[in-house]
Amino acid sequence: MSDEGVSMLKINNRKLEDQMKEILQQTVYSSAEEYLIVRVTRDHLAVKRGKKLP
Repeated sequence: MSDEGVSMLKINNRKLEDQMKEILQQTVYSSAEEYLIVRVTRDHLAVKRGKKLP
């Protein structure tokens, strides 16, 4: 955890890390953590509305 109390996402797999960097370069999100929070939230709301995820 950083001094501000915000945890940082740690990725130990180089391939996954490279994929996340590529995703972040193509989006407006400032961090992998922000991207994942938004994705999980969207998916959660979709499931609540009855949509099946791929």
